[in-house]
Amino acid sequence: MTYEFYMNQKKLEQNYMEAIDEFKKRLSPHCKLFIYFQKEPKKAFSKNHYHILIKKGRATFSSLEFADKIKELTQNEHSTIVFLIGYSKITFDEIISVSQLDFSHSTTLLLLLEQIYRSYTIHMGKMYHK
Repeated sequence: MTYEFYMNQKKLEQNYMEAIDEFKKRLSPHCKLFIYFQKEPKKAFSKNHYHILIKKGRATFSSLEFADKIKELTQNEHSTIVFLIGYSKITFDEIISVSQLDFSHSTTLLLLLEQIYRSYTIHMGKMYHK
């Protein structure tokens, strides 16, 4: 499985890099992660990709529901899940929200990485917290 994150910003703030690198390391046995910074993510659109637009609003899934959603998408032959952060007028397959709060794009990315990691630990039956 591959996850691509397209962010409508120029780069990540330095203080987010350590946490994001830690999630990349933890997820590396299970999937590939790519982060792109683009005003218009034209490269993101492919037939076998599933596109999820991230918007502010009431949280769409609990952790267990999100884990089931990831598992369902994997089983439905979607080789890549694309998360679109910070875009408005763009094509997508689904809209989800991580919170009613208005987070920065970097914080939203970090929350998504954490939820993806949590979903893998749930389906492997591992303890999430150390």
